[in-house]
Amino acid sequence: MVTAVLKKAAPSYWESMACTGHLISANCAVAGIAFINIDQGFTYFEAVYSAIGAGLGFTGAMIIFAGMKCKIDNANNIPEAFRGIPAYIMALAILSMVFMGISQAAVALIS
Repeated sequence: MVTAVLKKAAPSYWESMACTGHLISANCAVAGIAFINIDQGFTYFEAVYSAIGAGLGFTGAMIIFAGMKCKIDNANNIPEAFRGIPAYIMALAILSMVFMGISQAAVALIS
């Protein structure tokens, strides 16, 4: 999402950052899981398992969204006003609701 906005808003900046632009989101995920591990007071092994799970989850979400983005880009039935970033935002909203449902189902199974 950040990359799409940067491409449109600041093309010259995007050209200079093209090789490292995708690392921005990965850095946020790494920092986020570190903060969560500290906040939860995890032991070393719990933090390692948490980081591995977060990495797998982040990778899975990126793969799923890449597939959705490809389908959105190739779709002919999307109105012109919703092409591009608006369609991506709606797809991310739906994907986040799916993940919320899965997490709630997992919590219900564990409880």
